[in-house]
Amino acid sequence: MFLTQRSHKLAGLNLLLFSLVCLTNYESNTARFYQQLKTSHGNLGVHNITRKKFKLTKEEEFELKDDIIYRQQVFMANYRPIKNSAGINCTKIINNDQKEISKSNKIMRKSMYAKSKLTPDFYLNITKHCDVFRDSRGYIKHPLSKTEFEFPVAFSVLVYKDIGQVERLLRSIYRPHNFYCIHIDSKMKKTEREAFKTIAGCLDNVFIADKLVDVKWGDFTLLEAELICMKTLWAYKQWKYYINLTGQEFPLKTNREIVAILKSLDGANVVDGSLSRARKIYFKRWSPAGSPPPHNITLVKGSMHIAANRYFVDFCLHDP
Repeated sequence: MFLTQRSHKLAGLNLLLFSLVCLTNYESNTARFYQQLKTSHGNLGVHNITRKKFKLTKEEEFELKDDIIYRQQVFMANYRPIKNSAGINCTKIINNDQKEISKSNKIMRKSMYAKSKLTPDFYLNITKHCDVFRDSRGYIKHPLSKTEFEFPVAFSVLVYKDIGQVERLLRSIYRPHNFYCIHIDSKMKKTEREAFKTIAGCLDNVFIADKLVDVKWGDFTLLEAELICMKTLWAYKQWKYYINLTGQEFPLKTNREIVAILKSLDGANVVDGSLSRARKIYFKRWSPAGSPPPHNITLVKGSMHIAANRYFVDFCLHDP
């Protein structure tokens, strides 16, 4: 359901190029948009220019439905035009047009795109006005279907670099009825940590893990960070499934499609495990301990990524 940075599948690469190239201009223009708001309206009046939306708090104005007309209405209420000044044909990229992919690669390597990265200072400034942050960055404020609204999902995101990429990921998976925990690696700079906190401060269902760990790949600290986010999210009883991510991923499915997949599991968990993979890494990962696994435990090696129901998370957190 998600593309990791380690993935080298062509389809996934093309989608990542699509997300980076076709949205780069939109994102690089956000800073100018914010400055225009301050210039034309002043700091005090900036909250008054947000567009009229449907309101969940007033049933007479907003009736949750599960049909295409409703989804179109909400889409138009949240629509943000994307101007592709780079001249990239995103449809060709999705259809695996090698010339367009090559053109995209060249554009992404230009210094002008490196300079347009969204910095911690940018987020620290724009999140002073949460309405401006949510509107200019295109966060979806309303459920897009009854199906999604009635099936909240919890996400954890382990972050150690690149605030712009992580915020892009958050924006793509964000729905107002889901729940999100961001674990910020203790190695990150103070300004980056503060920027993430201000982003979470503008989104009521996004939480920063209260304990920060120095996460190391292949070490217990990786599991420790996950358990911290599990504990943070456990307090919110509405969600049905837990999905763990890292900051260098991007969704290949919409939230509606993810919900459909999770519902089809009928309560089962997606937890990968292999005895053969465990044997391959036994000497590298376990032999330094100097003794075999205790209690005749059979080692199983799996992916760090899971989709788990509440019972699974309950077991991880509370089983003695």
